[in-house]
Amino acid sequence: MSYLIFELAGIKLAVYHKNPKLKELVKDFLSKGEPDYSLYLNYKPKISAKPNSVACKQGEYIIQYNNISLSYKPQEQRFDCELYKISRRSWVHLLTFCFFLILNEHKGHFFHSAGIVHKGKGYLFVGKKRVGKSTLAKLSGSPVINDDCNIVRIIGNSPFIYPNFLGGILINQLPKTQLAGIIFPEQAPNNKLTKLMPISALKKTLSQNLFFSTNFNFSKNPFLSREFSNTFKLLNTVPSYLLRFNLEIDLDRFLK
Repeated sequence: MSYLIFELAGIKLAVYHKNPKLKELVKDFLSKGEPDYSLYLNYKPKISAKPNSVACKQGEYIIQYNNISLSYKPQEQRFDCELYKISRRSWVHLLTFCFFLILNEHKGHFFHSAGIVHKGKGYLFVGKKRVGKSTLAKLSGSPVINDDCNIVRIIGNSPFIYPNFLGGILINQLPKTQLAGIIFPEQAPNNKLTKLMPISALKKTLSQNLFFSTNFNFSKNPFLSREFSNTFKLLNTVPSYLLRFNLEIDLDRFLK
């Protein structure tokens, strides 16, 4: 059985498959090296429609999403997937689910955010659509990592932003950058930066999390408590701010 290697946030996943067209479809995503996790991919002519859900049964995670049926056994570091439709979109969804579960075990998160590297330090503008994330990234005049979805992972006690090829637009293939601040933007008549307490930033952060902000039905499972714990640790490590801004903002002054 052929396999392909994918890498995200320093973690490698081997995908075992029997589809000769897959390599061409995902050639932009490929990496090399020894894998940390394995995904065994099977194609089914049709998967019966089920509600979107995330469950944990006897230590095994089970995800149902549109045409994807995915299971994960943490002790074996193994994924098994039944996939009905082979397309770039379904492939991105599948890898996103796999890496969400993997990152959860490695103090990592996906953030709905625009990420920049400003004077050697990383910053995230976190928020919903049309709040001004991409606008602020452009106004900063700094290199943009990804304009819509970034990955943060804590290594030791230091948080880093990693490039993400699975969501948004990966504008610059930059090396991992230490995260210096998380900023929640709000458009307003006047510019003002307010530091947030970690508990105040927690709700805002979780609302931008891949699974907490998606219409999933959850049954009790360990990764939820781990996601809360990882997120709260991150917010106690990295300062968070509420930024009220208009288009005349001097962002460099605030990022100092």
